[in-house]
Amino acid sequence: RVVSAPAEWMITVAVAPDPANRLLRVETDGRPGEYHSSDFALDGVRAAYLRQVPIKVASGGCYWFIATVYNSSQAVASTTHGPVTVIGLDGNPCPE
Repeated sequence: RVVSAPAEWMITVAVAPDPANRLLRVETDGRPGEYHSSDFALDGVRAAYLRQVPIKVASGGCYWFIATVYNSSQAVASTTHGPVTVIGLDGNPCPE
């Protein structure tokens, strides 16, 4: 996925209903000062299967989004991640 800065996009996260699911954390990590996270309470089997999470970043760079589901013991039940490249105003997506 590639977008231009400043950027805003939606990440869709699918979480299979499970009685132990309690929390979904979606993180975006990239350049220094560009870390963001959002937490969503999950109500086990009654939780929505799909979540749309808005992501905003101000500057170009190479970012990772990470989605993690925690269970009732606060242990990681599942996790996934993927890259996003944001093209800066200078046209350089990933400054050295």
